[in-house]
Order: sequence, then structure tokens, then C-alpha cells
Amino acid sequence: MTPRAVPARHKLRVLMILSALMGFGSISTDFYLPALPTMASSLRSASGTIELRRYCLLFGLGVIGLIAASLVNARLVPRFGSGRLLLAGTSGAAVAGIVLAVDACTGLGGLASLALPLFCFVCATGFIVANAVAGALAVMPDRAGTVSAFVGTIQYGGGILGSALTGALLSTRLLQPTGR
Repeated sequence: MTPRAVPARHKLRVLMILSALMGFGSISTDFYLPALPTMASSLRSASGTIELRRYCLLFGLGVIGLIAASLVNARLVPRFGSGRLLLAGTSGAAVAGIVLAVDACTGLGGLASLALPLFCFVCATGFIVANAVAGALAVMPDRAGTVSAFVGTIQYGGGILGSALTGALLSTRLLQPTGR
């Protein structure tokens, strides 16, 4: 995405959309962190070391997947362009999110069936975040510092919003996982 590819009248809209995608990464990642105690109880697990080990393993695999996706993204950008890879990342996240939602609603498969789509969802974030930042900076290169600060604010704000929404939904029992 080059600055000339975006007409001047649309630059602010494009910047807002790309910044929202940055916030999406934080919102989606921070949704499952505060939900851990409820997930443990719905899986009939007491809070203890075994559950902590499972969570740490899943979290660590997610981080490895995110890093690997970012490295693959860096190799693919020259060949396919950041716009296509951003679309691929958002499409992959959407598919993985739908699979996660169906699994959460049906309760089929237990924790094992949540692990693969969650891993794919987190990996998709490796494509979304890098390409959204690159696209946002390309829209207004003459204001790179301001754009970077704005994108960072949206990203952190998304994480805060995701955690707050999860806590609110869990406290009102609207987002209680099904018993497994």
C-alpha cells in the first residue's frame, strides 16, 4: 500500500480502519486472558498447577505461532504485498473465530478442540498487526510519529476494552462457557 494508492480525501478513513484492525488484535487476545478462571471451572478443573501448566503451554504455543506468523509475513510481503496479506490475516482470523464460537456454543471436543482454532486465530494476528501498521504509516508518511502514536493508542485501548468486556460478560453470566 503506497501513499499514492489512497486518495487524499480517504486517508483518514483508511487510517481509522487500519488502526481498528490493530485494536482488533488486542481485543481478541485479551478476551481469553481474564476468562481463564471461568474456563477452568467449566472444564471441571480446580485452580492448581496442572491447569496453570496447560494454560502456560497454550499461551506459549500462541506466542510462538504469533512470532512465526510475523516472520513468515516478513518473507511474503515483497512477493504478495501487505494489502493481500492483511486480507489473508483477517480472513483467517474470521474463520478461526467462527470455529471457536461454534465450539464454545456446542461444547464439543473440550479444551483440545479449542486449542487449534485459538492457535490459528493468534497466528492470524501476526499478519494483521504488522500489515496494519505498515499500511497506516504508508497512508500518512509525513505524520509518521502521530500515526504511530494513534495506532498504539488504539492497540492498547483495544486490549483494555477486551479485558473489560470479558469481565463484564462473565460477571453477568452472558459469556459462561458450556459445561464440558
